[in-house]
Amino acid sequence: MSASMIINGTDAGTAWGVVPAPGFIAALLAPAPLKTPVQTEIRFEHGTRTRVIPKLAKRDITMELSILANNPQQFLTRYNGFISELHKGNLDIETDAIPDTVFHCRFVSATQFSHYSGLAKIILKLEEPNPANRT
Repeated sequence: MSASMIINGTDAGTAWGVVPAPGFIAALLAPAPLKTPVQTEIRFEHGTRTRVIPKLAKRDITMELSILANNPQQFLTRYNGFISELHKGNLDIETDAIPDTVFHCRFVSATQFSHYSGLAKIILKLEEPNPANRT
């Protein structure tokens, strides 16, 4: 059984037939990188001065999803609804697999789209601007 996915307060499976691929939890939980430390090159000293203040950098997320439908009409309705939600730009993603956590992301692009009878596969590129803000 796969985990449910809530996007902007809407159950993605019920509203758009969206089923996340098994690796979507790992994509959400991947640690954010740290920002590059501040370095100063001083002409009269060897090397550089480095000041490390650990702060998280933005994080890029790649997530594979499928859209399931019973017929072409249902597929187009679900597909258009999902794309409309993506084009809002900001996506608040929740899942029952990671309780009490909301990932505030920005839609960047869909890098791959494959459509078969009753099934579409989409690979989304998202950006989490502030990984420290997951409330």
